[in-house]
Amino acid sequence: MKQDKIWDYFQNQQKEIFYPAIKRQEYLADKISSLVGDKIIKILNIGVNIGVGAGDFENIAIKKGWEVYSLDPSKDTISSIKQKLNMGDRAMIGYAQNNPFENNFFDVVCASEVLEHLINEQLEKTMSEIKRVLKAGGYIIGTVPSREDYDNQITICPKCGEKFHRWGHHQKFDITVVESLVKQNFKVVNIKEVLLISSSNLNWKGRFCLCIKLLLKSIGIHGSNESVLFIGQKTQI
Repeated sequence: MKQDKIWDYFQNQQKEIFYPAIKRQEYLADKISSLVGDKIIKILNIGVNIGVGAGDFENIAIKKGWEVYSLDPSKDTISSIKQKLNMGDRAMIGYAQNNPFENNFFDVVCASEVLEHLINEQLEKTMSEIKRVLKAGGYIIGTVPSREDYDNQITICPKCGEKFHRWGHHQKFDITVVESLVKQNFKVVNIKEVLLISSSNLNWKGRFCLCIKLLLKSIGIHGSNESVLFIGQKTQI
């Protein structure tokens, strides 16, 4: 896949790009806790961006006492989090659309900022594979960019002239599109727009703008950098 080289570079040589995602990971972990309570669960992470990044979500899950598994196409990324978090065979090399795990194995599958990177065939197969590896009653949870200005993210390779999305996105989502996608395989539990930006790495201007965004969102005026949160439940084997 063309994206593999891009994300292998970011995940292993530019890990700082994942730092702003920690708030999103903590938010998703709290949502999962509200779904499963104190139950010790098996949870699969198939991405913070297209891959599992620096393993920050895995670290959060381990601290909560969950049995966490990871799936990522990068050999170096998997090797890194195996060493960092002592995950052993629970961290595996592979793609979401060709999941190596067995049927009805996980209580939760987390797919945050992943689905937008997949072409239509891969997206359909990924959702089917997530359903396959989930237990009956298990949950899929994740986020995708909401109402992205896709055209403004297109750039061009100075060497070959090929145009491409700077972050490798192939899908555009809003609440209606996400709801339709989730309904194809799961019962919809929750779908809503959320603004998950950490203020810790912002200067005073950035924090001021974030406050304005939050205020506008509270009265129903949506802007950039929002995500669609989705939670679905598998209702049958």
